[in-house]
Amino acid sequence: MRHDRYILIASVLIVAVILAGEAYIYTFDRDSTYSARSSMSDSGAGYRVGSGISSIYDVVVSYNGDFPAAKEYYVYYDDNYADVIEDVWHATGGKELNQEYYVSQMLCQLENRGICAKVLNASELRDMVLSGGERFKALIVVSGAFPDTVYSGNVADPII
Repeated sequence: MRHDRYILIASVLIVAVILAGEAYIYTFDRDSTYSARSSMSDSGAGYRVGSGISSIYDVVVSYNGDFPAAKEYYVYYDDNYADVIEDVWHATGGKELNQEYYVSQMLCQLENRGICAKVLNASELRDMVLSGGERFKALIVVSGAFPDTVYSGNVADPII
């Protein structure tokens, strides 16, 4: 019986130390110093990231060379065209992840990055492609297939 008491006291002490550490981290460690700087020069781009605590950082660097960034952004989505998605049963009752869902999530991500994108249906896509005008347009196609209004498999198709 006495041996069990020592195990119980040791267990309580270990749990108390863990809880005290968690309480400290959540209450007093909020002011960790964080800094981030980036710079651009003729020799290239540079960045510096620092923190007073252990942190994981990701850096995404893309270089387009002399290719200018897009000025207009479009997302093709037309609910009149079929989704190629199987209606799969979800054990947890999860929602079906269809094109509409992916387009809505992508629009949120683009908006978070300061990019305003316009959603086009098949006929609006054709009008946009045929209008010409500004060269630097970005088109995102979630379905993986162009509609027949702009692509039929021929070299002379408007999207080509």
